[in-house]
Amino acid sequence: MSNSNRYGQHYKNDKNKAKEFEITKEPQRLYAEILLYSANSPREYRFNISRDLWGLCKKLIYQVRIANNTLLGSMARIKNQQKCIKTMLKINDLLPVYSMCRCISLGQEAAFAKRLNNYRFSFRKWLESDKNRLKGDDFSEMRKILEKMMDSVLVISSN
Repeated sequence: MSNSNRYGQHYKNDKNKAKEFEITKEPQRLYAEILLYSANSPREYRFNISRDLWGLCKKLIYQVRIANNTLLGSMARIKNQQKCIKTMLKINDLLPVYSMCRCISLGQEAAFAKRLNNYRFSFRKWLESDKNRLKGDDFSEMRKILEKMMDSVLVISSN
């Protein structure tokens, strides 16, 4: 049987230990993947565009973890989730430039873009889950905000 704590995180009763939430693990995989792909990038790009993309991926790790650890139903959680969406948009915008500079191959760009797109879908499901867990009239405004955010994640996905 599974319960959740006040932050909306689930844990198992039998072990009483928080299980790892996939939304927080995927940015780590994205970061590791882009580091591996860019190992052979040209030297002149390693300390500018590579550093920018690495920084955005690392920033996404922390933003998602902060958003997940923020109280469900609070404006702080929504603002942190909005920051995550903005960071995903920046990564999405920088990826084609990174490929044009031959820091990664076209195949690697396609694989990374596919992983990022899958993560956006999972992120949207997370927002939808938050929206569904907010019950009552007190949270009607927050549900509207989450609905708009879910639409903005879809806009990112269609690029």
